Amino acid sequence: MPILKPNLKFVDKFLQHFRPIFTPKQFSLFKAYVYAMFSDYKRLSLSAAANNMALNYQQLQYFFSESDWDISQLNNIHLSVF
Repeated sequence: MPILKPNLKFVDKFLQHFRPIFTPKQFSLFKAYVYAMFSDYKRLSLSAAANNMALNYQQLQYFFSESDWDISQLNNIHLSVF
């Protein structure tokens, strides 16, 4: 069971800037991982985040290692928002 439920409006509003570069499933994992980073961990890992947010570890791992989203697009959006 997630410790932090993904429903902070200011975070959701910020994350909407990134929606165009992800498929709906990718965006869902991206959003969940961002929310997972708000939790207190001894050491943040994909496994810890997946357990904390009740995510499938393999899907989360695939999102970072095999998905076809572009890190440069993500970074460009990040820089343009600030």
